[in-house]
Amino acid sequence: MAMKSLPRLIISTGNTLRGTVPLGSKPITIGRRPDNDIRLDNLAVSGYHAQLIPLLNDMILEDLNSTNGTLVNDLPIRKRVLLEGDRIAIGSHELLFTRIPPEDMTEEEAADPPDETLIVSPRTDTAASGGTGVGATRTPGRTPPTHGAYLQVLTGAQAGREWPLNKALTTIGSPGVQVAAISRRGDHFHITRIEGGSHPHPPRLNGEDLGSHARALQHQDVIEIAGVSMEFIDRSTLSPHH
Repeated sequence: MAMKSLPRLIISTGNTLRGTVPLGSKPITIGRRPDNDIRLDNLAVSGYHAQLIPLLNDMILEDLNSTNGTLVNDLPIRKRVLLEGDRIAIGSHELLFTRIPPEDMTEEEAADPPDETLIVSPRTDTAASGGTGVGATRTPGRTPPTHGAYLQVLTGAQAGREWPLNKALTTIGSPGVQVAAISRRGDHFHITRIEGGSHPHPPRLNGEDLGSHARALQHQDVIEIAGVSMEFIDRSTLSPHH
């Protein structure tokens, strides 16, 4: 039987990326109280705000009679089957629903995602450096191994600079203008648009509109975001003579 893709949430607050949460075969609760699976530490979030319920191949989002409501793609919902690229708004937080292809899963993810609590709090902010950064607190935490992939800036004031992609999640772009996230799953990398912002041109991958869905990155792909071009380099694809 073919392996199913693994759904996940990419969580951000404003222009700060907080982390990712894999969604497995168990219900997930979201809210401000500490016993939620995803704890959003914000007064606009109810104690038990919403829940995610897996049903066959679908993931259902249900609002739990929250005070301020739950939005999907800017529309209030009570219960809804989530689709790839749906954007959930809870308080000041945005949760992007996407799926990991089976070939990009780690062995642990293929078995079932680990039982972890993601805590999103204003106290966990991490300042972005050079347009990249991740702010997240995960319990328990694991430091991802360093991989031989990086971005090389092709245009702009930082042309020639290299940014290693050695985190599980890296943001690129300029807050308020355009922001995207590059996620690492095993030896594979995907890019997802997080914020369209005020830039007149959409973010592009190899000259094509990036769109709202996650896109797999290949060696020497060219990313254009916030008016800057950069090349994705994956050393694992290079021969020893390079």
